Amino acid sequence: EEVLNPIPIIIHPVAEGQSTPSSVSGTSYLEYLLPALIVLITLFVGPLLGSTLTMKERKSNAYFRNIISPISGYFLLFGVYLTSFILMIIQIIILLTTANLIFKANIFENFTLILIVLAVIITLFVLFGIAIGYLFNTEETALLGSVSLSIVLLILSELVLPIETAPQIISYLISINPFVIGEIILRKLIIFGLGFSSIFKDLLLLGIYLIVGIVLAAIAMKTSKKE
Repeated sequence: EEVLNPIPIIIHPVAEGQSTPSSVSGTSYLEYLLPALIVLITLFVGPLLGSTLTMKERKSNAYFRNIISPISGYFLLFGVYLTSFILMIIQIIILLTTANLIFKANIFENFTLILIVLAVIITLFVLFGIAIGYLFNTEETALLGSVSLSIVLLILSELVLPIETAPQIISYLISINPFVIGEIILRKLIIFGLGFSSIFKDLLLLGIYLIVGIVLAAIAMKTSKKE
């Protein structure tokens, strides 16, 4: 036993109500990684799903009929977004349920806030994917654009590049990265059990990104129609 675990490690949780020390286990480690894992899934699946559905819609035989129909283009855009949102929220709910049942992750203390934050994060990345789907003309380039966006946001995060060791400009880019902001918010809610006041500023910044995503998707849709 001493050979397998030469250095005993004890964790003292800083969250309220968990003052009893516990040894490091797979469960506690997974709970610590859960916020990053959730946002990582939305980071890659959201843009890919949004761009793929948008491109399939544009390449379908019904696309020209949709353009000349009296239905607003924003309604069609909302349909793509809603389809992507439903598919992703089902995946996230399954992940959260599994984490709670098997690994006893603390997700029900701030469950309402967690769902609201997840809805904002999913919407943001799906809108980025929809904008990419309208900007590019082929499925291959749209796929490449979505993956490139996800990789850039992942590289500019604390998972890859610690903010303490990065240059000042890189540290600033990491601090305003929506992936990092979403991870910080979920970490506060899931691990530390904090309330709304602790995430207000971060959530406000995500809201600004959300407005930018809506504007980009609308502009990209208008541009594709002119073509």
